[in-house]
Parts: sequence; structure tokens; C-alpha cells
Amino acid sequence: MMAILNLGSMGKMICFAVLVLHLMAPSMALVGDLVGQLTSVENSALTNIVDLLTGLTGTLVPDLVAALLPTLQQILDLVNTVLGLVQGILSALKIA
Repeated sequence: MMAILNLGSMGKMICFAVLVLHLMAPSMALVGDLVGQLTSVENSALTNIVDLLTGLTGTLVPDLVAALLPTLQQILDLVNTVLGLVQGILSALKIA
């Protein structure tokens, strides 16, 4: 009790926590209302967002993979070349 009255470090922490909770309460209430509205009705905005994301991943991901495939193939060829060189060097060192 003395720490609160004295406003030492514990009192300051408690005052800060109360202030933060007081300032966050309206925001948390708005978020709660928004989530309630999005999830309350069938065929709601949340369902529409999920459908949109599902459609995007259905078309966007294959197109992205198709566009990146040549670059990924070149990287794989480069890695295989480096591994072949390392294997050749290790074989040469074993013989010597």
C-alpha cells in the first residue's frame, strides 16, 4: 500500500497498467464489435474474405510457381554444379 502512495516503481507500474487498460478499452470494444458483426451472419463479410483468399490462392499460387520455376531450376543447376565440384575436389584429396 505504501508503494502506491509513495509512487515508487511499483506504484508507477500500477498507474501505467491502469492507464494502458483505460486507453485500450474502447479499441478492444470496437474490435469485439467488429468480430461479432463479421462472424454473426451466414454469408457475412468474413465468409466473403475467406472466399476471396481461396480464389486468389487457387489462381495466384500456380501462376507464381510457374513464373518462378525457370529461376528455381537455374538455382538448382548451380547448386548441383557446385556439389559436383566439391565432390571432385574431395575425391582428388582422398587420392593424394
